[in-house]
Amino acid sequence: MALKLLIVNFHYIRESAPVRGIYNITPEAFNRQLEAIQANGFRFVSMDDLHIAIREGNSERLGQKACLITFDDGLRESYELGLSILDSKGIPGAFYVSGETIGKKSVLDVHKFHYIQSELSSDDIVNNLPPHLRSRADKVADEVVKAQYAWDDFSTAKLKYLINFLLNPEEKQALVQTMFDKCVSSESLFAEKLYMTRTQIQDLGKRGFLGGHGNMHIPLAGLSVQALRQEIAKSKSALDEVSGECVESISYPYGGETAISEEVFFESQRQGFVSGMTMIRGLNTEHDLIYGGLRLKRFDTNDVFGGKSEAMYRGYFND
Repeated sequence: MALKLLIVNFHYIRESAPVRGIYNITPEAFNRQLEAIQANGFRFVSMDDLHIAIREGNSERLGQKACLITFDDGLRESYELGLSILDSKGIPGAFYVSGETIGKKSVLDVHKFHYIQSELSSDDIVNNLPPHLRSRADKVADEVVKAQYAWDDFSTAKLKYLINFLLNPEEKQALVQTMFDKCVSSESLFAEKLYMTRTQIQDLGKRGFLGGHGNMHIPLAGLSVQALRQEIAKSKSALDEVSGECVESISYPYGGETAISEEVFFESQRQGFVSGMTMIRGLNTEHDLIYGGLRLKRFDTNDVFGGKSEAMYRGYFND
C-alpha cells in the first residue's frame, strides 16, 4: 500500500467557544479526534520522522498510514492544553510560532482581528468601513474568496479576505488597531495571556516540536523578493535564538493558494527549511515527500474524523 500521510492543523483549543470569530476545539473534542484518527489506522509520527523521510527519500519510517498533528500561531493554549493532551497519549506534535509573538507586548493583527470578530458581528464591522474599502472586496471573484475561507459564511469570508489580502499594511494596521482598542483595555496583558512564553518555546525546540510561522503572520506570496526574504529570515533567526535549535519546518501563514507561491517555496528551501506546511487539502504521498517536501498538504480539524465538514473529505481517508 502506498503512503498516506495525513497532516492535521489546529489553532485555538479552549474549554468554551465564543459565539463567533474564534473557532476553537475543546479539549474533549481534541481527545476524541485523536482517538478517531488512530482508530482509522493512522500512526502518529513526529517532525523528526518526517524530515528523515524527506532527506532519505524513503517513506518506510512513516509506515503506510501516518499522521502528524500541528498547531499554528504560537498560542499559549496550544502548549498548555494541546501539548498536555498529546503528552498524555504519547503523541508527538509540531507547533508553529510567529517570530513577532516572542516576548512582545503587542498582538499580531491576525489575532486582533480574530478577537474583534468574537466581539463584533461581520455586519457591525462592515458598516463601519469606508465605502472605498468595501468596494475592493466587491471586485474579487466569489470563488477566490470561498477557496481561501471555505468554512465561513460568505459575508465573513469576504471581510476576512479584505482585511488579510486586500488592505496594504498601513491600512490594515490602522483599521484593526482602532477596532481592537475599542474591545480591549490592555494590549500587553492580552498578549501575555495569548502567546507562548520563551520557556515554552525552548521546551518545544528541545523536543523537536518547533517550527516557524513567518515573522508577522502575513501572506508571504504578496511580498517582494526582498521583503519575503526578510520575513522568513527574521522568523527563523528569532526562533533559532530563543530555542537554541535549528528550526527546519515552516507553516506558511494562511496557507491557501493566494498565500503561497513558487518563490515562497524556493526562499524557504534557500533558508534551510526541510518541510513546509500549506493549507491545501489532501493526503501526502511518497512522491510529495521526495519532490514537494516544502509544499505539504494539510487538513483543518473541521475536515477530518469528527469534524463538522468530515463528509466533504471522507473519500480521502478510505483505504
